[in-house]
Amino acid sequence: MLIVDDELPGLKIIQTSSYKRLIKSNPGFIHDNWGDFYSEVPVKELSDVIYEALDVEYNGHKANCDAVVVDASNFNQKTVEAKKEYHIKEPHGLRIYSPAIQETTLGDAKLTYFLYAMLFVESLFSKKQHGSLQTQFDDLKKMYEQMKQDKLI
Repeated sequence: MLIVDDELPGLKIIQTSSYKRLIKSNPGFIHDNWGDFYSEVPVKELSDVIYEALDVEYNGHKANCDAVVVDASNFNQKTVEAKKEYHIKEPHGLRIYSPAIQETTLGDAKLTYFLYAMLFVESLFSKKQHGSLQTQFDDLKKMYEQMKQDKLI
């Protein structure tokens, strides 16, 4: 899972083999690698699984109410609606792009994409194997539960 800061920034979920090819072909690729995870979800089903996982109440409305699923070949960054989150199906993964998030400062954009990803990423995780992102996510959940138990939140 990556945060990408290129001509089409956003949150990118790609296969490890694709990531390795990307870095090899473009060593200066500007991104933050949040870690890897194992998943049984096929690439072509990522958008459906994420959309379904976002079908929860969040800040007074469904988290997926502004999500638009689109194929990369049909996506035009110049014609996007500012208040939508675009789930862009790519050949080797999925990119999530939000014009509203991109208008914030870079640090805030990264945090906002991170929080958005926390709403759905667990639905992609394998039950059989753990990657580095899964381990971090499990640690965050434990901290959150401890904070709730200690009545800090």
